[in-house]
Amino acid sequence: MNVFLKSILLAAAVLMTATASAADKKNLTNIPVSNVLDQSVQYTDQKLSLELFSYEEYIYSGSRKAEIGDQLKLTSRFRYQISDEAWMSLGFRTDPSSDRFDNKTSDFELRAGYNFGNLIAQIDLSLNTNDDDGGITIGLDLDSENTFLRYMINDKFQFTFFPLNFDGEAGVEFKTGDVTTIYYVDGTPSTIGQNPDPNDPAARIASKTIPGFELRYSDVVDRKNVKTWYVGLGAATYEYPNVPNFDITQTASGNTWARKETIGFKLGGLYRTEDAFTSLQFVGHSEDRETGALLKNGASVYSLFNVGSSFISEVEVTATEGGSQPYRISRSENWFDRGNGDPILSQLPQRVYRDNNNNLQGWVGKWGSAASLKFGIKQEGYTPYFSYKFQDKNFVFSSRTSAHVLRTNNQGESHGGLHRIGLGAYFYNNNFIINPRFEFLKARNNVFADDAVITDFNPAAVLKDTDFNFFVNVSYFYDKRTGPRTFRL
Repeated sequence: MNVFLKSILLAAAVLMTATASAADKKNLTNIPVSNVLDQSVQYTDQKLSLELFSYEEYIYSGSRKAEIGDQLKLTSRFRYQISDEAWMSLGFRTDPSSDRFDNKTSDFELRAGYNFGNLIAQIDLSLNTNDDDGGITIGLDLDSENTFLRYMINDKFQFTFFPLNFDGEAGVEFKTGDVTTIYYVDGTPSTIGQNPDPNDPAARIASKTIPGFELRYSDVVDRKNVKTWYVGLGAATYEYPNVPNFDITQTASGNTWARKETIGFKLGGLYRTEDAFTSLQFVGHSEDRETGALLKNGASVYSLFNVGSSFISEVEVTATEGGSQPYRISRSENWFDRGNGDPILSQLPQRVYRDNNNNLQGWVGKWGSAASLKFGIKQEGYTPYFSYKFQDKNFVFSSRTSAHVLRTNNQGESHGGLHRIGLGAYFYNNNFIINPRFEFLKARNNVFADDAVITDFNPAAVLKDTDFNFFVNVSYFYDKRTGPRTFRL
């Protein structure tokens, strides 16, 4: 991303923080935490309710053929209002893209909260139904932003402590994931080799998110007129070899270790009226090199607004800065990627994102940006729309079209610039929203697999520069306006 656009985003974020304003005390008691979504949802009219449900997956694509069932993402959560002060919920989610093997893609979440007057506490527990010993375990969800302690200073200000994750995400259409996720070699091994040391099973690649504090200031006129601004600061420690000029990309000695610290920060806000919803986010952290972070910074501007009485438009610009030494972690092992048996990659020290010539991939340490536009025609019960998205060659985010995922056979280049043209519709039925979408993709470089050839970065395989896919999402929200992805105000 060029310096001018980066400066504009930073200046806008600072300006929004300086003019700040957050939701009133009553509306902020029993709601999920989010920096983008409206926080005025209440759950007091019934004891048991379906808080949310979401099913989404790619149905069919040109490069992968039928995908139904392969990349299904399912999220649901039921909520029980015990009293006016206490609540609990049980949620379930599955994401095969994280680990399809051994049926370890399912996660049950148990949340409970209580309102002690001006003090609000919530805890988020993770229920593991596939423990290594064959049992069932329950414990804190260690990367959850839904464990917090919040103090309502007055009807304008609130102060929140997040002991596990102060919510380091940005983007709506282009979701960055937790920008502030860090990695480190746990167990302080004497030598960090290419392969895990069988004599030192405690040594592994660990990850954590940054805990911290958030100050939020809001001005709420009513549910359709809300202004919210926030600023957050956090810190996390990690272990790193105390060796001059240490280089994780080489087999190296780690005879002495030190505890170090990375500082996380975020700022932004949202503005809602009857005809518009706008949000801005900026998040980053200080030590991306030693923590092997995928991203160092992320920023996003999003707006959904009515155009006259018959049309609606959605615009988003998101930018990310790649980490300077992002660790390439194996999906099946808690260690660096060893090429998964590839005859070329297995001979290289693939601890960070490199190409087959052992050069750093182009996005590493650089800014990349993306833009999205949707334009819809509002009808009774549904909204058909046209969409256009562009991602530059260095834009990294949590998607299979990211620059660090969609690459040429030798991994030397990304898509080089990706255009995505789509047609879709949102169908509304009470609190349910159904969103089918067709999308055509055109890349500058050949990065899409031929459906007749299965390849994992095989230099001999023939790739192409176009693809298409069918995608569907079915959602239910307790409040119809909960998120901007519903494409209505």
